[in-house]
Order: sequence, then C-alpha cells, then structure tokens
Amino acid sequence: MMGEWIDTIARLSVFYLLNGIWMGFLAAMIVAVLSRLRVPASLLHRLLWIAVIGVVIMPLFLVTPAPYEATDKPNATIPPTIVPSTNPASETSQPQIATPVNPRLSLDTFSWPIIVWILWLAVATAMLVRIAVGYCQMMRLKRSGKWAGKDLQARFERYKRRWIGSVDVGLRISDAVASPSVLGISRQVVLIPQHLIPQLSASELEQILKHEIAHVQRRDALGILVQRLVEVFLWCNPGIWWLSQQLSLTREMACDEYAAHRGHNARDYAICLTRLTEMIGRGRPIGLGIINRHPNLVKRFEYLLNQRRPSLSHSAIWLAIFLFVCVIAVKIGPLIDVPGRAEAHLKIARWSKPLADVLIGNPLPRGIGLTSKIVIVADGAAREELKPVLEDLLLDPVLTPQPEYVFDFVYVSPEAFRDFRAYRNLILVSSANGILATDLQPLFTGRSKNETVIHRDVWASDQIVVVVKATDEQGVAEQVALNGDRIVSEIDASMSKWLETILYHAGENTEHSEALSRQFGWRLRVPVGYEVMDEYANENFVALARQVDRRQLWLWVYWEDGVHPDQLTPDWCLQKWDDVSSRFYGGDQTSSGEVNIYQTEFQGKLAVCLEGLWENTRAWQGGPFKSYALFDVAQNRFFLINMGIYAPNRTKALQMRQLDVLAHTFCIEGVRKEG
Repeated sequence: MMGEWIDTIARLSVFYLLNGIWMGFLAAMIVAVLSRLRVPASLLHRLLWIAVIGVVIMPLFLVTPAPYEATDKPNATIPPTIVPSTNPASETSQPQIATPVNPRLSLDTFSWPIIVWILWLAVATAMLVRIAVGYCQMMRLKRSGKWAGKDLQARFERYKRRWIGSVDVGLRISDAVASPSVLGISRQVVLIPQHLIPQLSASELEQILKHEIAHVQRRDALGILVQRLVEVFLWCNPGIWWLSQQLSLTREMACDEYAAHRGHNARDYAICLTRLTEMIGRGRPIGLGIINRHPNLVKRFEYLLNQRRPSLSHSAIWLAIFLFVCVIAVKIGPLIDVPGRAEAHLKIARWSKPLADVLIGNPLPRGIGLTSKIVIVADGAAREELKPVLEDLLLDPVLTPQPEYVFDFVYVSPEAFRDFRAYRNLILVSSANGILATDLQPLFTGRSKNETVIHRDVWASDQIVVVVKATDEQGVAEQVALNGDRIVSEIDASMSKWLETILYHAGENTEHSEALSRQFGWRLRVPVGYEVMDEYANENFVALARQVDRRQLWLWVYWEDGVHPDQLTPDWCLQKWDDVSSRFYGGDQTSSGEVNIYQTEFQGKLAVCLEGLWENTRAWQGGPFKSYALFDVAQNRFFLINMGIYAPNRTKALQMRQLDVLAHTFCIEGVRKEG
C-alpha cells in the first residue's frame, strides 16, 4: 500500500515539476522585460514575487482546452490494430482500422518518473539540510553579538523610533560577520562587523543603519526564508533560480532606495556603498550560506544613479509581446505528460476529490476521436455476448435516404487497452482475473463481483468511461442491459455537449437571438453563420438556415393560437407539418415512406416527435427531417419546431443531431409584445 502511494505522489510531482520548467522560463522572460522599465525597485520586487508565486501555483491549474475540431490524429509510429466493424449500416464487412494514439509527449516506459522523483527528493533533502545548518549558524551568530556601546545604541534607538516605531529589533556588533546583516525571523538583530565601526563616519554609519532597518521594515528575513524554500522544492527549474537572483538584487535595491531618500542624496549613498565594499574586501569574510549573498553592485549603482535605463515606450512593445505569449502558453495547457499520471490522479480523487482538484487541476490530454466512436475493450468471448446488447441500446437507425447510425463501435483486445484509453467513449470489460483487473480496480466503488460504474475524464478530457465487472461473459451482458439507460444517457449527453461546442465555435449571434425574444416572445440561440428568415413573421413563421458547400441545414418555428391540446394527435401533427411546410417553405412534403411519431419530452414539456423523410417534387430534392409539436399552457399556444437537411451523397446523422441541439435551445420567454 505504501509503495502505491509513493508511486502516485512521484508521478504527480514529476508532472508538476516538468510543466513548471517551461512556465518558469516564460515568467523569467516577462520579468526580464519588466526589469528594464522605469519602475521603483520595491514595485519590481513585488512583481518578481508575483512571478515566483505564479510559477509555483500555475502548474496545478493548467487546463487543456476542449477544441471543437472532431478529427482523429493517429500516431504513425504505432502499428494499427485491425478490428471488425459492428455498424449494421455497413453493407460490406470490411474491417475498420482503429489507430491507437498516445497523449502528446507521453513516454511509453513507466519507470522514469520514479527515478526522476527520487533524484529530485535527494537533492531537495540535501538543500533542506544545508538551510537547517545555515539557520543554526545564524542563531549562534545572533547570540554571539556584543553590546554596541552607549552612543551607537542610542543613535540606533533614535533611528528606529523615527522610521519603524516600536518594532522589536536590537543592535549588536561582532567580528564573526563580514558585512552588516539582519539576523532572525522574530526578535531580529542588526549585526554590524566590529572592525568597521572605527572606519565609518557618523553619516556613513547612519546610512548603513537605514539600509538594515529597511530590511526589518520590509520583513525581508521572512521573504528570504520563503525564497530559499522555493529554491529547494523547485531546484530543477532554471527560471526559478533566475527569478530568485533578481529577487535578491531588487531587495537590496529597494533598501538602497529607502536609505538614499531619507536625508541623503543617491550620489552620497553610492559613495558610502563603495567605501563599505572596499572595507569588507579587506576584512575577514566567512561563508554563511544563505546569509551573505551579495547582488551585483554595478546594477545597484546604475539603479541609484539612474543610468542606462531604457524608456517606457521602447520596452512596452516587448512587454506586450511577452504577455501575449504568456496567455497563449497557459491556454495551451500542459506540454508534457507523465505515464501513469491519470491513474495517480484517480487514486488521489478516490481518497479526496477536492484535494485531487487542487493538486492536479485539469491537466488531462485532449480526448481522441469523434464522440460517435465507441471503443469497447473486451476479449473475444465477452465481445460476442456484448454485441447484441450494445447494438440494441445504441444503434437505432436514423431515418435518412440511406440508413445511417449515429454511433459506431470499435472492438479492441485488452492487450491494446493502453493505446486506446485516451478515446472519448470507452466501454471496458473486466473479470476478476482478467488482463485489465489491476488497471481498472481503482475505478470500482466496492467489492461486489458484478458492478457497472461510469466515470468522466479519467484518461482524457471530455471522456466517458463505462467499466463493467462480472464473473463471466453472460454476467457482463446482463450488467450492460440493466444499466443501459445510464450508459445511453451519459454517452448521449457527452455527444450533445461536443456538438454544441462545434455549433457555437464561432459564437452566438446575440443580436438575432434577442430580436426573436423581443418580437415573438420565444428565443433560440442563433449560431454565427445562420441567417434568420422572417418574411412570414406576420403569419407566425420564422426560419433559420445555413448553406455550406452543397449542404443546406435549416430549422423553422411555427406557432398558432387557439389550438386545443387534445388536437395533438399523430395524424393532426403530420397534417399540420405538411400544411405549414407547403405554405411557407417551398412546398416540402413528407415522403410516402415511413414516419416515426411518438411522445417525448422537450424542454420540460410533453411533445409529439415526428421523424421521417421530406421531399420536394418541384425541385427534385429530399432528405431527413425531425419535428417537435408542443403546447404551451401559459400562452395557450401551439408550437411546431422542425429541422431538416439537404446534403446529397453525404452522411447526415451527425448534422441532424447538431440541429437537434440547436432546437433544444428553444425557450418561451413571455407573451408576444404588440407594436
């Protein structure tokens, strides 16, 4: 058990560290531009902290966007697996080729994340020990400080009251330090090298004390501790090391600025800083680890004297470019995946889902393939038992001139499961001793021998995973049949969400949508690209249409007052469809073939659904249609909502489903406004 948790933590940690590296480089580039602007050092120091915190936090919340394109992107390096197609729409029994696709930049081997994590842990532990040793040494120096003398102590107390009030900080002198320092987190001490006291004038000593008091006022000792801890846990991130170096530099610059503008000019302070550096060089420096890290004095002098600093207008252009790159990079999401990370996330989620959300955000790779493709992972015996059950559940034919099916099945063997686990729709079958038993065990909720569970976004975003466990093949079929409604509902909802994303990928024409609501009292979310035809609006008929190449898609709405709900019989609805279509939409009529008429629910209202084929003998055209006839009691009004397609020699099932998604945005908002 302990080994599993170590493995889980290792994979999540390595995923976090690797994606933090490129974010660290990005933050460093942006700050490099900001550092060239004419901004105060104290402000730049705060911006650097924001950058460091961003690099620490943002890898936890990287989100992979769900794009609207619906294409498979096969990886040519993996040999295709040939499996038989089970779609009854195929007139021939040609095999369907399903190409497994791995998430981007994911490696096949599962051992390297553990090795990387162990290396990271070893280095981080050594650095933590070094910090602990440095802290103990700092505490010894703090205790070894001597009384500064009556005159110097009185002067220090006067400065302290003037600049920082009653903050608990003392003054000590010691020969154990090479330069003035502030020691401690609480009850801090300003430690001055004893050999410097006789060499400094009263003015120079005042400026040095001002600098150290500025560190106390800014709580820099606590900031240094946090900075060192970030370096420990992100030691493998070059961007963090550069940002940390800039933090140390701007910290000193801010204190220089504080001291230089409290009674002295910048030039006098720069001269004092130069003399202090010369005296320290002739002193006896000792290695104090985290205490004595001096930033580049030349840059401090340049800042004080305001030399060679570019104008804002010149740097703002580069700043805008880098900020744009930053936004694009964050939207891209994680660039590097780690093998086994999805399983590790699932294990954390089973223990605490809020913790999993905080630790991992949504860094899943994009789901592969069309949502109409369902990958079924089962061995040969279970496959034969499942075929008739799944076909009965999901392969209802769509009434089109040539029968079509919305969903298509692809069967793969359990040995190929890892190559297909990033597909959008998965049905996984497991027995107690099967090949998938170990991989799928975290997905089950209990110890029952027969169980069907449905998960979302396990190995990819926008993914539905149906996991079936049973003792034998017959039990598998029974489990799928018993949970058929749940399975169909989840897969159907996932498809509707995907089709809605495609439908509105260019946005909604809110002007048209609001005009429909304002003029007619009902609303549709009109997608960009659809035209609203309202020349018959005074006769209660409005149509939406779009033409792409030779495809024509439309949806029209007809409404009528004075219709009694009892009139909504199948024959009456069919006759009303013919009357409305022939009057307002070019003479379309229902075909003499089969028309399915049944009761259903539409947006919370009881409705009559009509599905069949339309034809236009004058234009020699035809195609599928689907309509909803419903009655709104509040307005005493009958509505007929119809969808149709004309797309010769092209498949139409998915387009009809997309129009159905558009139809379900219909809502009644109030009584039609007069005038």
